[in-house]
Amino acid sequence: MKKMSLFLLVIFVFPCLFFIGCGKEPELSSYCLDVVYDGEAHTAECVCKINYVNSSSNALENIKFHLYPNAFMQGKENLVCTSSSKSRTYPNGPSFGGMQIKNVWQNAKVASYQISDDELVLSVPLEKQLFPDEKVSIEIAYFLTLPNARHRFGWHDGCTNFANFYPIACVYNSETGFATDPYVANGDPFYSDCANYVVSVSYPFGNEIAFSGDNISVAQNG
Repeated sequence: MKKMSLFLLVIFVFPCLFFIGCGKEPELSSYCLDVVYDGEAHTAECVCKINYVNSSSNALENIKFHLYPNAFMQGKENLVCTSSSKSRTYPNGPSFGGMQIKNVWQNAKVASYQISDDELVLSVPLEKQLFPDEKVSIEIAYFLTLPNARHRFGWHDGCTNFANFYPIACVYNSETGFATDPYVANGDPFYSDCANYVVSVSYPFGNEIAFSGDNISVAQNG
């Protein structure tokens, strides 16, 4: 199967107000994503490298990440749609997806990790405390299965949606800690910090891809 590879840069920036005497703008965390999508199986092999910046005023002992695709696992379908909208979300009947974590590295070393009982949050203990403005490199290899669903994450009628498909660092509040609010069916059930993104996607030849950001290069393989 021929594949197309797309390399693109996505930059999210803060809306800013400038005042005389204010300090420098805080450094953002960054994500580097490598995705190989199998359009026949509707699965993807992925690696997410996060250069995490502690922008809080506290020292951190771990970092927590949302695993939003696991809201689409069997037994959790009511998290992503209401009972009244289930037939519209799954027009071809029940279908399930999710994210399987394969390995985690911290500063290029194999790291330990824990997944919450509901499988929606990944916690990575840090080798040492991460003080304000310090950085740590976290790399996560994982496997995605997309459901046959008319939704922000899933495939239907020739279109595949990849919203929130990667481990997303939970927002940290210096008073309350990491926000690990669960996925819910109504409205927009999630929020995240601004970050910089570099994304590489390999996908079946003949498909078209829609994205935000700047397209750096496109290559045909095979």
